[in-house]
Amino acid sequence: MTEREEFTWKPEQLFRHSSSASSGSRLSATEPHSRSDAASGADAGVEASEGASEPVWKTNLLVLAGLYPLVMVHTSVVAPHLEFLGPQVALLFGSATTVALLGWPVLPWLRRTFAWWLDSATARTGTDARGGAFLATMIAMTAALFVHVVPRLF
Repeated sequence: MTEREEFTWKPEQLFRHSSSASSGSRLSATEPHSRSDAASGADAGVEASEGASEPVWKTNLLVLAGLYPLVMVHTSVVAPHLEFLGPQVALLFGSATTVALLGWPVLPWLRRTFAWWLDSATARTGTDARGGAFLATMIAMTAALFVHVVPRLF
């Protein structure tokens, strides 16, 4: 391999499976990708069962459960102190902060906590409904907290 070939990017490299780099196998652009393949950011430190992938709706519900309180705390507590920056810069700061918090401490914790629900391959009958109902209730209780309790504090 020449030096030029070594540093030439090829489109198929974009779809290389993280665990198959040593075997040389690659995923194609048309194959469905599992969320359990990711190994950084929100999925750092989370190991999924071999061949298991969680449904997107479960991941989306977990993201909502983690993002909503972060955004509400930022809006209620932090944002009023950033008004001097202007709305555009304050929004950028808030977005960067909530994305960072969601991506590293919050979502990995939620994924570990709800691993029993996320892994459809090992789930028992009724687990999807129980986990979804529990998360929906948790989100509703968080909303009630921000509607009834937080305004009295600030």
